Amino acid sequence: MGILDSLTNLVGGSGDGQQGEGAMGILGSLLQQGGGAGQSSNIVGALLGAAGGGGAGGLQGTLETLAANGLSEHVASWLSNNPNLPISTDQIRDALGSQQVQSMASASGLPVGDFLEHLAQHLPQAAAEAAGADKG
Repeated sequence: MGILDSLTNLVGGSGDGQQGEGAMGILGSLLQQGGGAGQSSNIVGALLGAAGGGGAGGLQGTLETLAANGLSEHVASWLSNNPNLPISTDQIRDALGSQQVQSMASASGLPVGDFLEHLAQHLPQAAAEAAGADKG
């Protein structure tokens, strides 16, 4: 999984290891911007960084967990030049597990539903951006 090995470094959050209020400020600002082109990586990085993504493996760990739990076709589409397969909040919750999702959402400061919505909306594009996939 060579591409997955570099994803965390490419999308690892704020870059200075900030968490807590600093990460929440970044996350809030990014979410208010709505995630235009290139913003998905920043949003997912902030979501996973604020949620303690280092311990959970950040983007790389999240993608590996999703792939290992029945969503490998989705993850493969995001990392390739093929169109991104969408992912639902239920698919994320089922693959990561309710307890892990609750923990990540709590650490990010977002309600579980909002956390999952943002992750479902931005994760496919963030993975594609990190992998350098040509979606155009």
